Amino acid sequence: MFLNHTDAFPFFVVLFHLRAYCSSRRKPSFSHLKVFWSIGYVHVDDQVRTKLDDKNKKMIFVGYDQKSNGYKLYNPIKRKMAISRDVKFNEEEAWD
Repeated sequence: MFLNHTDAFPFFVVLFHLRAYCSSRRKPSFSHLKVFWSIGYVHVDDQVRTKLDDKNKKMIFVGYDQKSNGYKLYNPIKRKMAISRDVKFNEEEAWD
């Protein structure tokens, strides 16, 4: 899987925070940035799942989506990309 120029989004976030730090002299927070290729659990809406289906799907975090302010995730089982804002991350776990 190849990454394109839109995956460089965190670089622009760092530049923005660096400019903010230079003007206000307060240390910026980077707690909202996630580790690339970490595991993310995407929430499945109630309308899509049935009663016995799982409430989340295990996917791999590959980047940030600039259009919808969400996360780009890859499902290696179905080989599909997904964009979601409802994601819980486990940055210490790796894909099997």
